[in-house]
Amino acid sequence: MMADTPTRLDKLLAELKGLPDLENRHAVVDHLRAIEQRVQDATRQVQQAALTLQGLQSITGVPPSGAAESTKLESAAQDLLEFLKSGKIAPGSRRHETLTTEIVEVASRRLKVAAAQWKACFVDRAEAYKNLASAASDANLPGGRDLANKVTALSRLAQTLPSASEDVTAATATFEAVHLAIERLGIEGKAGEFLMAAVRGEASLDLLRSEDVQKFLSTYPTLTKMLRVRLL
Repeated sequence: MMADTPTRLDKLLAELKGLPDLENRHAVVDHLRAIEQRVQDATRQVQQAALTLQGLQSITGVPPSGAAESTKLESAAQDLLEFLKSGKIAPGSRRHETLTTEIVEVASRRLKVAAAQWKACFVDRAEAYKNLASAASDANLPGGRDLANKVTALSRLAQTLPSASEDVTAATATFEAVHLAIERLGIEGKAGEFLMAAVRGEASLDLLRSEDVQKFLSTYPTLTKMLRVRLL
């Protein structure tokens, strides 16, 4: 079971299952069961989107976006819950259908956005590091082949979204393995110092401006957007 289920969706599912005389309300029971199934599906999508974005934050250090969509989802879930509790649902009623559809659509969008961000994260970084690995191998730097293997493992992560916290842990470990392989390349001087600091997000602007670092980045220009620099 994935973590971080949205509170109001949980509450909504509980209310659906706990409505009085559900089995005896034959006129609406099919509608309620259909709503429950759709909300359950939406909940799973929201859970996976949340886990994916949390994983990206753990890996990149960048907080996940999507606050507006979260608010909209919570609002729709609360409205649906209050409508169901009012007892006004009946065959042919459209209000619950509208609210349920809104929940499903927002959940689907959240998962698609999370999936796109997850894929971009790994594809972009793997491409940049692949160029470095290729150059390292060509230059016979120690660890060049090992880096290439680690980058291949990194690129595979783009194909599957995390479905459990263990998947996020494994993805984070793969990133760390790439960074360790880069350290083992043995790049010396200011360029090496900058590269090691940048993959940890700790490189300074002064270090970035050094001549050796600028020459290094001109050799591997695709790395520039992958490396984080402290502005202060």
